[in-house]
Amino acid sequence: KRGRPAQCPSCHSPAWDRPVSGSEPFRRIAVALNQLKRGRVVRDWVIYGAVAYTFHEEPIETADLDVLVLVDSDADYFERVFPALRELGPMVGDAATFLIHGIPVQVFPAQGNPLWEDTLRGAVRGRIGNVPVKVASREHLIVLALVSYRPGKDWGRIAQLYQKADTRKIYELLRRFDNGEGLLRRRLERLLQS
Repeated sequence: KRGRPAQCPSCHSPAWDRPVSGSEPFRRIAVALNQLKRGRVVRDWVIYGAVAYTFHEEPIETADLDVLVLVDSDADYFERVFPALRELGPMVGDAATFLIHGIPVQVFPAQGNPLWEDTLRGAVRGRIGNVPVKVASREHLIVLALVSYRPGKDWGRIAQLYQKADTRKIYELLRRFDNGEGLLRRRLERLLQS
């Protein structure tokens, strides 16, 4: 007699048949991404964006998850990562967004972008439920937000993150990753003055 499976045949989660609520979809996505790493589809991955912000500050509402993955080459990204992500859920919106466990997940390759590669190297450890994850540091989140610099989203997040951030690290990141004209540093100084 065959009973109810103890775990999902795909993601191996024992909670595979329980209703999804709260952080559960994000936990399930983290399980899937960790499996991609164990299976050597990606070398590593890190959460950035709004979900990473909630690891450092108060929770905010977000409808998606932003992830950077480290692979060996662009070819690996398109030939190995994309098919693996398509097995987890369909592509939606732009070419780098997949609907996984009901959540849009944007997955970008970190290699080739020095700031993204450094974000992965400088990540802090966290957990979503019982699942270990890597999360962009406060300082990297600030610099990434200075790059996108959206008035409605980034300005407030930068101000909040800055209060508990290591300012020495922020200015070291700006020294290394700001363009030759110092645009990111000027943006930060304008925000801090206002």
